[in-house]
Amino acid sequence: MLNILDSLGKKLGATFASFTYQTKETGEVAKYNLVLGASTENLYKKDVVLLERMVKLLKGIKAQQHTILAAEELLASRNESLTKGIGNSDAYTNADTYYYVAGLNGVRVHKDTGVLYVSGLLNRKEVLIAGTPRKKVNSAPKTIAKKKIGYILPSGRYRLFVLPNVTRAALNGDVLELVTSPITTEA
Repeated sequence: MLNILDSLGKKLGATFASFTYQTKETGEVAKYNLVLGASTENLYKKDVVLLERMVKLLKGIKAQQHTILAAEELLASRNESLTKGIGNSDAYTNADTYYYVAGLNGVRVHKDTGVLYVSGLLNRKEVLIAGTPRKKVNSAPKTIAKKKIGYILPSGRYRLFVLPNVTRAALNGDVLELVTSPITTEA
């Protein structure tokens, strides 16, 4: 798969990826369209501006302490990533785990498993089969607050997909089309 992707990337340098994906947790099946090669650094810079304003506002209205802490921790994390470089923060430990595909930013292959990872900005999502509702989580209030804040940040549209069963990759104009094994759902 890596050889095919490398040759496709050198050919045109796709800017979009399109594929059908089934979530493990809910079973939802949807067709996704991502913008590949979006600058995480630029998204994080926008996050920092928004988070700085958010922390100031939350403290001003005396919001719940866990919400303020969540925003402060996200801000510290974004600043660390911008200072040390994206992927070099102390919390990130997978620096030498992937092969990166030349010309296809946002596409990488796990060195040990050969599984394809695709990341980028969510452009469009079309639900084909609705999934079951998510189970109630018993996360700490600060963890829930981080998740909620993360959704409204500019980087909140950035997604990572694990595609273990890609059977074909092709360029259609500037769209990298990834075909996975047929998705089976229980009736």
